[in-house]
Amino acid sequence: MKKLYSLLLGSLIIEMCAGTALAEQNVQNRSIFNSEKVSLLELKKQSVQKLSAKARISDPYKTEPITQPQGEAFTYLESGKAWTTLYGFYRVQVDFTVLSDICFDGDDVYIKNPISQFATETYLKGSLEGEKIVCKLPQLFYKEADSDGVVYDFYVSRLNGEIVEGDYGPVWSYSVAETDNQVTYSFINGKWVMDLDDYDTIIGLIDDEEYWYGYGDCGVVYEEFNATPVEVPAGLTTEEWAFSADGSGHFVNVGFDGEEVYVQGISTYIPEAWVKGKVEGDKIVFEGNQYMGSYQAATGFYLAYFVGGIEYDNGGSVNYYIQPEIAFSYDATSKQMNYEYTVFVNSATEYIRYLEMFNYPVIRWQPASFNPTPDHVTLDTFSDSYGYYGIRFNLPNVTPEGYLLDTDNIYWRLLLDGEVFEFDEETYGEIEGDGTEIPYGFYSDTFEIMSSGGLTTVFLYVEGFDVLSIQALYKDPTTGQNYYAETLNYNVVTNQITFGGYGETTKVEKISDLNKTDVEYYDLNGVKVNSPEKGIYIQRATYSDGSVRTLKVVRR
Repeated sequence: MKKLYSLLLGSLIIEMCAGTALAEQNVQNRSIFNSEKVSLLELKKQSVQKLSAKARISDPYKTEPITQPQGEAFTYLESGKAWTTLYGFYRVQVDFTVLSDICFDGDDVYIKNPISQFATETYLKGSLEGEKIVCKLPQLFYKEADSDGVVYDFYVSRLNGEIVEGDYGPVWSYSVAETDNQVTYSFINGKWVMDLDDYDTIIGLIDDEEYWYGYGDCGVVYEEFNATPVEVPAGLTTEEWAFSADGSGHFVNVGFDGEEVYVQGISTYIPEAWVKGKVEGDKIVFEGNQYMGSYQAATGFYLAYFVGGIEYDNGGSVNYYIQPEIAFSYDATSKQMNYEYTVFVNSATEYIRYLEMFNYPVIRWQPASFNPTPDHVTLDTFSDSYGYYGIRFNLPNVTPEGYLLDTDNIYWRLLLDGEVFEFDEETYGEIEGDGTEIPYGFYSDTFEIMSSGGLTTVFLYVEGFDVLSIQALYKDPTTGQNYYAETLNYNVVTNQITFGGYGETTKVEKISDLNKTDVEYYDLNGVKVNSPEKGIYIQRATYSDGSVRTLKVVRR
């Protein structure tokens, strides 16, 4: 399962986040970027653009944003094009579909969250003029305080696109409209349609010094929305089944009503949502684009649809054909469903911009007793660009059969050329046990090991090995037995990945049981160092069986 994660620390991790550094381009077939609202004041310190300020912006009609307008509210399906800021460094263009409200109070009209990708729960005020809504700009719509309690004002304004000279040559930019600073929505064929239909002119988020913060909308259309989520029959009996994909999983509720099948909890964002299918022989077929409900992210109330997609290569990038139905293979005897492609909890119906993505999902009944050997890890990124190793991998919480494991009993370890690596407390902080087996989700106070669920990042400051192996294991709390997954082996010389080996009864286990009888450090000239400080050293460890292991280490 792929979900949304916060930006990890350091430039190494920015490099390791493959595919995220996409500046100013369309990002269909991607996830929603901002799961949490960013600080505008922090953005200003980083990568926002100052426009050619003529005077300080002000809205003479308001001193506070509008949060509770009068009148009758209607919920609309809002779709359009938008700029958003990714991690404060990259401006990207996105297509979007969200739910939004418009309130009518006589001739006064109020439009909620006027900047779609930066939801403020405030309103833009306009006037009803025949079959048009006219909003005079700029308008105050958001406030933010700094660490000293100083409050700053932010505005919606019409911005005109232009080419300006940047630090590295001509770049596309925006300036505040000096005339006709307003936005109009016309009622056409039952829809409210914005008069700004492309990126040449947008309504954007600025402050009173005319800084543009990388957020803005155009091509917006509001239309009636009447979809309702799936409802289950009264008295439906359900069982708890395991849902797994991409090496992770969670429990869902499955109920059968004749030939109709109901599954609740596929989405971890909207766990109360159901999807409905029908048994057709050896398949269970779900209609595509089933409406699941809405999810409130920092960028607004996003719709959630159950969508199936088949991957294809679009000139080197991965895209998906959206399928009209999602046909799981079904084995009634073993009580198992499998889908051979990808399913999404998606924010649109005609293109992929997902909340959650599940590759080759399995939904199956889970027995009370099963072999708890975990599946192998999957390597996300490996980098040695900075003179040390940055490793990021996904640690499974399922078995190869798709049964769910208790994450409190899942651990992982590293092996260098088949020998278990011990994480020292000075570099990695306090770790339970002898420092060789790291708990699922462990996050060190030194930030050298960071986990978000099963996604784990490790910085490794050693050299002198050819093969790095990562191994998951499950510790049975009842019997005390350890169950070891097959290792993922990465050859740092050839960049090849293999699986298998280094199981419970191999040389690795014997070495891990040995005690170090002596550890010595030498500098790079071969001179022994009694109290190594920061720098690069040769570590020479002697074990209780007389074996010696030598590694180059970095003390930080």
